[in-house]
Amino acid sequence: SCEKGMNDAMVEGSLVGSEVEGVRVVLQDGASHAVDSSDMAFRICMANAIRDTMKSANPSILEPVMAVEVEIPTDFQGSVV
Repeated sequence: SCEKGMNDAMVEGSLVGSEVEGVRVVLQDGASHAVDSSDMAFRICMANAIRDTMKSANPSILEPVMAVEVEIPTDFQGSVV
């Protein structure tokens, strides 16, 4: 249940909504109660805990660096550059 919640949180990141990669999650403690505990409760709790933690961790977006070559007529060169 907790692993499914972790996967739910990693599919949609907190900054731009894209997949989160390179994050390790360690669950240190947990308890189950006969009245309150269910598979869905643990899944939602884990997803919310990871989302809250990612927001407070000061995340950054890593985007690929690309070289782009643009060819334009010289009449429009000033507005492009």
